Amino acid sequence: MRWTQDLRQAVRMMIKHRGFTAVALTVLALGIGANSALFSVLDSVLLKPLPYHEPDRLVQLGRQLPMGRSDAVSINQFLYWRDHQHSFDGMATYEGRGGGLNLVDGDRPERVTSLSVSTSFFSVLGVQPQIGRDFSAEDGVEGAPSVAMISDGLWRRRFGASPAVVGRTIRLSGEEHTVIGVMARGFDFVNSADVWTPLTLTFDLENSPAVYYTVVRLRPEVTLDAAHADMQAVTEALRNDYPTVMRDGEEISVRPLLDQMVGNVRPALLILLGAVGLVLLIACANVANLLLARSAGRRREIALRASLGASRVQIVRQLLVESLLLALVGGGLGLLVSRMGIGLLVSFKPSSLPRLDTVTLDGSVIAFTFAVTVLTGVLFGLVPALQASRIDLHEALKDGTAGASLRRGWARSILVVSEMALALVLAIGAALLLHSLVKVTALHPGYDYQQVLTMKMSPGGSEELTTARLTHFVDQVVERLEAQPGIEAAATTSALPLQHGLMTLFDVEGRAHPDSTERQGRAQWRLVSEDFFRAMGIPLLAGRGFAEQDHADSSAVIVVNEALADQYFPDEDPVGRGLIQSPGEPADRIIGVVGNVRELALDRAPAPTVYTLDSQAPDDVTAFLANLFPVSWVIRTSGDPLIYGPVVRDEILAIDPEQPVSSLRSMEELMSSSLASRQFSTLLLAVFAALALLLAMVGIYGVMSYSVSQRTREIGIRQALGATGRSALRLILGQGIKLAVVGVGVGVLAALGLSRFLTSQLYDTAPTSPAIFILTSLAAVLAAAAASLVPAMRATRVDPIDALRNE
Repeated sequence: MRWTQDLRQAVRMMIKHRGFTAVALTVLALGIGANSALFSVLDSVLLKPLPYHEPDRLVQLGRQLPMGRSDAVSINQFLYWRDHQHSFDGMATYEGRGGGLNLVDGDRPERVTSLSVSTSFFSVLGVQPQIGRDFSAEDGVEGAPSVAMISDGLWRRRFGASPAVVGRTIRLSGEEHTVIGVMARGFDFVNSADVWTPLTLTFDLENSPAVYYTVVRLRPEVTLDAAHADMQAVTEALRNDYPTVMRDGEEISVRPLLDQMVGNVRPALLILLGAVGLVLLIACANVANLLLARSAGRRREIALRASLGASRVQIVRQLLVESLLLALVGGGLGLLVSRMGIGLLVSFKPSSLPRLDTVTLDGSVIAFTFAVTVLTGVLFGLVPALQASRIDLHEALKDGTAGASLRRGWARSILVVSEMALALVLAIGAALLLHSLVKVTALHPGYDYQQVLTMKMSPGGSEELTTARLTHFVDQVVERLEAQPGIEAAATTSALPLQHGLMTLFDVEGRAHPDSTERQGRAQWRLVSEDFFRAMGIPLLAGRGFAEQDHADSSAVIVVNEALADQYFPDEDPVGRGLIQSPGEPADRIIGVVGNVRELALDRAPAPTVYTLDSQAPDDVTAFLANLFPVSWVIRTSGDPLIYGPVVRDEILAIDPEQPVSSLRSMEELMSSSLASRQFSTLLLAVFAALALLLAMVGIYGVMSYSVSQRTREIGIRQALGATGRSALRLILGQGIKLAVVGVGVGVLAALGLSRFLTSQLYDTAPTSPAIFILTSLAAVLAAAAASLVPAMRATRVDPIDALRNE
């Protein structure tokens, strides 16, 4: 009954003080809504279990190398581990990079994403096709009929969701495959795919590159630590039995599959969650300040309640009910804000952020919002309630209560200082990330990325792909494209910049040590066509580039970048020297040095790189690359590159009607997408910082306005005794700036301790940069001064006679 009365009183107070209610609800809706929106992202990406059977038992196996962890393993390692382990119910492997196949069905060829997996893949994940059957062990036997599993999306898009697709034969890259099943709707994995094909697994000491990933299912009674110990023993046995399969320095890595999928984005999301939490604290401080100001005006009401017999507990309860009701309504509005915020977050999502398509306003987000709402109501309501309940009845029932109100102003001042400190922490974090983003954006990638069209394709068919066939096809395409008006150059590469390719190990000719098994150098490796450097705008620094005289029958030649030349030939001219990339084979002669290209990422230093001419690659290398990577094209144009997409597609189809083209994008788009994750984090933190600073300004404005209203008599007496309006301006403005300076001081100390958590997100920016700290602090003080200026100007217009008459 008492709670019902308290609730009715709280509703009446909200209706009575409409202006206060509107401001408080707006502040709460923004703070709670921002937290709910970001929590929904965090929940979907980091917290929700993977959509597989008993996902907590799924584990990723990889290798721990001297230079860091690698999730890629070889088929030989996988087979040995599978046959000797004692900790897993099942093991599966799949191509780490995924790939693509040319689907020819009717007169419209299409490039579909594909993933080659072991036949145990779906059973280890615990998923089943919605129609048809899973892969069987017989599907992975060499010489078995070619079969494929297709996705629900491809089934609906190309086959009209017809159940008759099971058993149907489709052509994938020139080879007939029988569709055995359609995977369940919504199924996704690390690499999204339209088609899955079975791997044939063979233990081969001659050729087994580490390009496969391994997922396993723990036995129910086995812990992660026990599995790691078991696999360490198995790995040591592998090293003893086959030293070339598991080398010294390589160890086993065992970690939950979820960590492998989201580990890279976890730090950025946690930083953003911390930032939005600070925004909520600032919102709480703001509303608490409003409640404190309102409670000062209700002192006579509260004193009257106390004089009529209300206990302090009853008064605190009534005020807490009011704050909780305010918080609950604010939380409801916050859910609406979060719904809009989720839409904005998803629309700006970077491709590197996994599982963002599953973000939704579900039960867990609503429960989180409710918990935050209740906590918020207690946080901003408790201090005002406790302070308002400490009543001196004699003083409160007198007419002149301004002095008493001022003596209680310390709480509001502390809240404003806290708001300024928290806002400054966010502002400094945002400034650090923004400075880092500017630094990265200003980096030159090493090539001219403007007016360059990129695309991908996978030449193939029923015939075996050889170097000669691929070179002939590329030459035909280049000839036709360069004959088109507006196309200046066209070339191919095994991997575009900012998209990881393969590594090569080498010895420098003349420096090899016969007794050493260690290779002397390692570098990024790119297989390119003749005009690649011209099409990409990569400058030639020494020697020459590839030319017509370099072909399959001439001596093997390579071009290296400046980073490789500086590292391995610091005091000599590398042109004419040889690199031995295949032990026992003749050295590849260096004919030129080109400028550095940031191949791996814009914020990573250029790596040593070797460029090999496509026509001189062995047939087995060409076939291997064709299975692993699509051929990437770079086409330099004289105008907007995207308008040449249809022209390029038509010219390729004129040569091969079954050759689809995919991933038509400008190089500028690729550059932008490589920065998407960094831009996403920076933008969100900047928005949160701006919101926090705005709330802090509102807090200072409110305190200064209240101060002016409570000090009207004092200001009037000062002016009656000869003080000027300028002195009143200095008085109020100085008070606001003083609070801001104290808050900035506290914020700087906090930022010095917290900014180190941003280190992994920064490029060429010190987390304690003095310039950023000073400039951001000055901006915060100026913002506080601006917020104090309006109340200060109002103080200059106080009429001494009116002030004394009212008193």
